[in-house]
Amino acid sequence: MRPGVKIKLWTGGFTNRPSVDAPWLLKFVSVLAILSIVGVIVYGAAMAIGGPGVAEPSAEEAMYISILHFLLPIAIVYTVTANSPLSRVLIFGYFVTLYVSTINGKGFLGSLAIDPGLRIAASTGVLLAITLWLSASPKMRFYYALISGRAVPGDLESQAASFMDDSKLNPKWRVAIDWLADHLETIVLLGFTAVAIYASVTTGA
Repeated sequence: MRPGVKIKLWTGGFTNRPSVDAPWLLKFVSVLAILSIVGVIVYGAAMAIGGPGVAEPSAEEAMYISILHFLLPIAIVYTVTANSPLSRVLIFGYFVTLYVSTINGKGFLGSLAIDPGLRIAASTGVLLAITLWLSASPKMRFYYALISGRAVPGDLESQAASFMDDSKLNPKWRVAIDWLADHLETIVLLGFTAVAIYASVTTGA
């Protein structure tokens, strides 16, 4: 009998410019992407066992969910972890797709019962803020210059040391993120278990 082995969803790999730390806000986006992946897995399990209140999506909705909330987040997590310049493109593409879907009344945000004008204004504001953060934020410009092998912009050279220090996570946050990474499989299994119990109780099975 062989002892049980814990299955790791992420085992690491090549990291471009490993001495460079991503800005903490970019790391937070990566954490949100992981939660999106877990959410889709649990939702798929709930749909598979016929959980109450979980309607089977149409082919278009299923494609939307799988691409926007599962495949793109996986790519975002990988590129952020690997210090790839593609993370900027993928994050921008994610929010552009979410923006277009929302203003067209698709997806969860698009289905909220709010005034269409307010929805468009809020969505446009969020997309503009994300675009400015990705392209104009000093820390992001500095980070992407480093990992792309380009010279640091002249107006940021004097702040280089502070940017390097600011990118280092607070030890408490680092412990929390490390814990999340180490227990991700357990979180997914607990989600499956909760869905199964809820479906059993509500259906009387």
